[in-house]
Amino acid sequence: FSNVPPGVYKVMAEVVGYEIGFHPVEVPAGKKTMLDIRMLKPLTSIILKGIKFDFGKATILPESYPILDDAAAVITNHPDMRIEIQGHTDAVGSAVNNMKLSYLRASAVRDYLFTKHDIDPSRLIPMGYGESRPIASNMTLDGRALNRRVEFYIMK
Repeated sequence: FSNVPPGVYKVMAEVVGYEIGFHPVEVPAGKKTMLDIRMLKPLTSIILKGIKFDFGKATILPESYPILDDAAAVITNHPDMRIEIQGHTDAVGSAVNNMKLSYLRASAVRDYLFTKHDIDPSRLIPMGYGESRPIASNMTLDGRALNRRVEFYIMK
């Protein structure tokens, strides 16, 4: 765009096969403005790398906040988006406890997004899958670390 007056604008991006995105952008006077637009496909999963919890608990560690804050910005920019927040564990401990822990962790992520970013909790469905959906071997430390994760499944 050329000759756009300075101000804050909301840019809508639409690509066939992707969710419509709404992105705020500030255009300063006399400067070129760039906007990086990330498009999301519906019915896809995104692993939120770096989400950490206290050992054996559903308490989110502060180092995870920036990752969740970035995710909140994407969710806020897609007001029609509905997400299943999937909690996963490794295979250490009982399957019953892992199922419960994974659900509590997914719920903690939903609660964070609601309390810190005012995202409607009806758009965020927590689900616990325990150790039932590994993405790596539970026989190694690295594999178990990969299996302990939070995923966002974009339903709409």
